[in-house]
Amino acid sequence: MELSEKFDTSKKDPHKESPNFETLTDSINIRVLAQSILTLKVQQNKLEKESFHLKEQDRTLFETCMEALKKNNKEEATKNATEIEEIRKSIKSIYKAQLDVEEVIESFETEKQTGIIVSDRTHILRKLRIISQEFSDVFPNISTELRNVCEVMESKLFVFAVRNVPDSSLTRGDDKKT
Repeated sequence: MELSEKFDTSKKDPHKESPNFETLTDSINIRVLAQSILTLKVQQNKLEKESFHLKEQDRTLFETCMEALKKNNKEEATKNATEIEEIRKSIKSIYKAQLDVEEVIESFETEKQTGIIVSDRTHILRKLRIISQEFSDVFPNISTELRNVCEVMESKLFVFAVRNVPDSSLTRGDDKKT
């Protein structure tokens, strides 16, 4: 076999026929999914710690509020009650974020275990972006990590989508012969 025949790319598409490309791509996707899952679990753990800290703060403020009421200090009790309300809103936000992150983790784990890459992750990634935006001021580190996961997964989704586009759809309409 001549050297020119070995490198003749006009006969075959390396993206479709090369098992090495497929195996490499699948391996990369699995690694990216595994890393994303790990990152999300770490962030979920951080959210859990923040929730615990806020619950402790809530308990302390509630006790302080009750003491103020016993002493008939309504001004201090009202101030504490307002702080308790804000803390409980934050706890509720964290709970919702934890549930959303858990849903994303479950989705990614399913993809990793089955080997079936979901081509439409937009609704899942949208949830992460919303959480990231909501927590950007309060928990900037968590926000950044969630945003990074989104960016990595979106780039992998783009590569997956481009790789799986049929050749016929890659030609422009005016290029087709009639």
